[in-house]
Amino acid sequence: MSFLTLWDRYLSKTMPSLSDGALLLLYLQIFAGALPPLATLFRAVRRENKWETAMLCMVPGIFIFTAAIIEPMFFGSFLGDGFPWVEDLRRFLHTPAFFKDALLLAGAFTVLAVLFLLLSRQSRFLALHVLLSVGVEVFIVAAVAATAADYFLLRGRLFLSLGDKALKWFVYGLYLLFHKGVLFLTCLVWCLLFSERQDRAAARGDYALWLRHYVAGSYRTMGIALLLFSALFAAVVVGGLYQEGSYGMAGTFFIWNILMVLGALALLLCSLFPVLLPGYRRICRWGDLEETGRLLYQEIRQKPPLAQTMDGTVTAHFLIVAAPFRRVYRLDLLEHTVPLGGGVRLRFKDGSSCNISAASRPLLQALGRVLR
Repeated sequence: MSFLTLWDRYLSKTMPSLSDGALLLLYLQIFAGALPPLATLFRAVRRENKWETAMLCMVPGIFIFTAAIIEPMFFGSFLGDGFPWVEDLRRFLHTPAFFKDALLLAGAFTVLAVLFLLLSRQSRFLALHVLLSVGVEVFIVAAVAATAADYFLLRGRLFLSLGDKALKWFVYGLYLLFHKGVLFLTCLVWCLLFSERQDRAAARGDYALWLRHYVAGSYRTMGIALLLFSALFAAVVVGGLYQEGSYGMAGTFFIWNILMVLGALALLLCSLFPVLLPGYRRICRWGDLEETGRLLYQEIRQKPPLAQTMDGTVTAHFLIVAAPFRRVYRLDLLEHTVPLGGGVRLRFKDGSSCNISAASRPLLQALGRVLR
């Protein structure tokens, strides 16, 4: 546990500083530090509906962006002149316990990075792809392995020869390994929990179950995302206000938090019992669910859709509206269309209706070809 002692005895004594006045560079560093891990998390979830992906990435994204803000302020002082106890730090680090912990951290990071690359479904481990996915941490792992081997085989001559700045960059590299390892672990957990899985039912030939999961999956995802955000909101906002003694504000936000929890539970209930959803009950009235599911699966999985955007998908027989929750409409039940501000309002014989805005031009064009 030498890293905890390192933080408590040395790193925590360095206060965040903005004294250099390089605010523009600081903001650039914040966004440069936040955007790549956010993009990595966004790709790991792999939801068809981008709204679902954004909701699932919201809570870990808040922590990633917070870490990106704190990192340049804190370590900028540590790597500069805000940490004068370098020689004492060198003596503390020059121990077997520290190098064993550093090797353990580097090994854990390597395992997590390999698992992430495997789960990202890359067919080949190209050197450029690995470098772009893992980043400079590849060289940090190599530096940890080299210094640890030098310590245990040559009594640490390489480590003792490091200059003051090089030593602080070495410690900063260990922080980067821990930070990126936690990111990979979050991506792995989020990918395993929330990646699309409804095709497994179709692989077994149960198209009715696949259709049920396809329609209700958005409600499960949104419910879990809202529940996670409610927990974060309660811990950070409500708890923080209560500890500060702002009981009135804490009570107001507590009510909002309860409403969010109830909304999340309602969404999860709908995902467990799709019969509660008007859209699913409407699909049940179309006829045999097995045949409907088979036809829909063929047109969105086995054939290229006529049009597919973030807003929805058009196939030969179906219109699927993606946001905020997935809704399926059968085009052969279309009753009439009404122009609506450059877009169109569709009314169907089963009593449903939906609007397609002028911004969704590919969907409008595909609908025009189908309805001719």
